[in-house]
Formats: sequence, C-alpha cells, structure tokens
Amino acid sequence: MADRYAPAKIGEPITDADTPALVVDVAKLMHNIRLMREMVAELHKQHHVPHHIAIRPHYKTHKCLDIALRQLFDRGAGYPHNSAELAASPSSAPAATFTSGVCCAKLAECESIVYGRCSDGTRSWLRSVTSGSVQDEADVHWDILLTNEIMGKKKMARLARLLAVMQERARRVGKAAHGFKIAVDCRAHVDQLADVARTAGVVLPLYIELQNGGGRCGVDSAGELVELAKYIKAHPAGTVTFSGIHAYQGRNQHIRNHADRVRAVLEGDATKMVREALGLLKSQGVVAHTDVVPVSGAGTGTFPLEIASGVFTEIQPGSYAVMDADYLANANPSDIISSSRFATSLTVLSTITSTHASPARLICDAGLKAVSVETYLPTLVSILPATAKGAQFWRNGDGVTWKYVSGGDEHGVLVPKNRADEEQVGPWLRAVSLENLVGGKAVLVAGHCDPTINMHEHIVATEDGVVVSDVWNIGGRGVGF
Repeated sequence: MADRYAPAKIGEPITDADTPALVVDVAKLMHNIRLMREMVAELHKQHHVPHHIAIRPHYKTHKCLDIALRQLFDRGAGYPHNSAELAASPSSAPAATFTSGVCCAKLAECESIVYGRCSDGTRSWLRSVTSGSVQDEADVHWDILLTNEIMGKKKMARLARLLAVMQERARRVGKAAHGFKIAVDCRAHVDQLADVARTAGVVLPLYIELQNGGGRCGVDSAGELVELAKYIKAHPAGTVTFSGIHAYQGRNQHIRNHADRVRAVLEGDATKMVREALGLLKSQGVVAHTDVVPVSGAGTGTFPLEIASGVFTEIQPGSYAVMDADYLANANPSDIISSSRFATSLTVLSTITSTHASPARLICDAGLKAVSVETYLPTLVSILPATAKGAQFWRNGDGVTWKYVSGGDEHGVLVPKNRADEEQVGPWLRAVSLENLVGGKAVLVAGHCDPTINMHEHIVATEDGVVVSDVWNIGGRGVGF
C-alpha cells in the first residue's frame, strides 16, 4: 500500500482505535523525559561528578521522530536542552547535564531521523518550544551516535549519502560539522569508514566499543582499545578521528536484585576496563592528560550507577520514555536511583474477540505479531467493556488478577493468575456477562517495549487518556538494515 493504514484519527475516542494498537499517554511521556533530566542532575550533584553528564536517549526504543524531537527540545524546568545552551547558562543553572542528541542501533534508524517527517502536531509543538527558531524537522541539526558496527558496500553507500545530507543541513543552520558518530571495534571498520569519509568530504568521529561481558561486539581489553585508537589517529587528516569510548552494559539492565546490579556495574569488568583504557590513552599520549574522553553507555536499569562510577560522560537510556513490564520487574530501592519512578506511558490496546467460562479465559487480538514475549510477557492493566466505551471496567488489582499467555501469532489469552483467582473468576464472569466482554478492550503493558514497537507502524497519542490527540509514524521500524 502506498499509504500506511493508521489505526485511529485525531479526535476519535481511544477505544475506537483499530487494534492491536500502540497508545502513548503524552503527559506521562513528558513526565518521564523531564524526570530523567532531574534524576541525572541530582545524581551528578550527589556523586560530585567532575564533568558534565549528557543524556543521549536511545532511539531504538521507540523509533519515532515525534518522540525523539520531544526528548531533544523539551525545556521543562528550565534545563538546557543542548551543550550550547549549557555553556551559556549561569553557574546556578539547575543541572550540569544536557541532551546531547540521540543514539541509534541501526543505520535505518539514523535515516528515519534525518529523512523522516513528523506530524503536524509535533511541528507546531516544535515551533512553540523554540520560539520559531526551528520551523520543522528539516531545521534540526541532529547529533547521532550509531552504537553498532556496520559493514557492506550498500550500507557504506547509504552512510555516505546520509553524511552528505547531514553536512549540508549543518551548513544551512550554521553548524560546522554534520554531527554523526559511529562505533568500531577493528581495523576493517576503520578503513572502510575512512573511505566513506573521504568520499563524502567529511571528518567522521569514531567511538571504539568495549566488549563488556555480553559476548557481542567490542574490543576485549583496554590494551586493544588503545592500539585501535592509535590506528585511527594514524589515518590521514580529514577522514576519521578517535572521539570516544562506547561501553553499554546491556546484560546488567535486568539483573533483578538491586545489590547484584550495583556490584555488576561498579565492581564489574566493564567499568574497570573503561578506567584502565582512560589511563592508558593518557599515559601513552593518545589523548592529553587534561582531556575528558567521552565515554557513552548506561541504560534505564543502570544509569545511576554509571554516573556514580565517575567515568561515564554520557548515558544512553531508551526504555525510560515508555517503560515496559520487564523493567518494572526489577527490584529497586525507594530513593532517587529507582527506575520504577518512570511512568508507563506506552500501552497496547487490544480487542477481546472471544470469551469462555470453563476454563475461564478471555481471548484478545494481541498475539506474537503485536507484542514481544521473548524476555517478558505483557501484563494486563485494565479491561474496558464493549457497552461502556471509555469507562474503566476492571483494573489490575481489583479482585481477580489476570495474566497474559501467548496464544500464537494472532491471539493473546488472558487467564486467572492462580488458583485463588480461578475460584473467583466464575462468579465474576457470570456477574459481568461474557457477551458484555466480547468486543471490549484489554489494555496491556508491553513485556519488552523495543521489539513490540518494532512490529507496529504507528503510535496513537493521547493528551487526556480518552481522545486521540495525534498519530505518529514509527519510521525506524523493520528488520534494521
């Protein structure tokens, strides 16, 4: 189809959206964006970090330009939204932190940011918060870090085009450089990217990735990192530069026990390796002793710990903006470092298509094509009856507790969570009438937000939780070329 089918229209009730559909509560989304800045500012102060801490939200979570623009340009509570504003702020500014840009996991995500179009509603919001200095998305000078290594002729051709477009946009808005950075972990990456930079006529900043115990990409030691940094510096001027370290510790994000998570980050090999690499880079003259080498990493589950370590200059949280059941399952303390303080702004709206009393089960249309189940199952928030649109009929915690189980590609099955619930559910179902539930809505929290969002083409936005306020494209979705 030339035009992608949108599940809802502005002004309609949320419950009229075609399902399964992703719904974002904009008020909760903005709460999360602002809360992240507040938490980082407090943590920066609490741990006496000697350098600024930048927030570089991970675009791979939502893959949506409309959300990324809000993460970059929202100025809630008077916080500087970029490094230029931070430099111009008085010393009494509320935080030594700013949003440096975004990071992406795939080249296609980067392209969706640079080439993509936001909604008319987002464009109006953008003009408002920038007092007209940014008229639309084409006026935005993006700072993008591609956090994965890429190879192949077609990808290099696409990257060269992307760099050219970003460089031209930078010139148009009065910036000196294109703003694109990319991770590498071997000489083959460096050589290929140097050729691309030469072809595009730009200097390309490279971040060396440290393998952090996840068994994926990245150099395996601080010594290897230093040697690769020297190799980058030996390349002809005007091609590539060594610009920082990428050290995201993905395996630590969902360590359930908080004390274990603290030990994994603060006493783990990855943080030790970063410290060692920083020391070697300076002692061997790769960088000056006074240089603050950019170190980018951290996620929603661990960012307070990377800040506390004192070695990270930039954090890459993604899920915090929307949240999911997997992160909500983490055990957290009640103080500032609790990721549970973030609101669940994203839900999956599904329709109940069938009901059965024995065994008790409700069937909804959110199956494996609509929700990801590979790390954590979705959880049920509420059930809305077919005969009272917009009214809450059942909420998790109200008597019977339901759980989601996979029913295959097109179906999700809601069943009583345990035997006690099963004993109550029969009378409950008789009281509400099974027919009253058919055609009703089941509201779910995604088990894992990133791959769940990747299966959808649109996000239905709501300002009040009742009416559709906007519809946003998920431009970076797909297999991730």
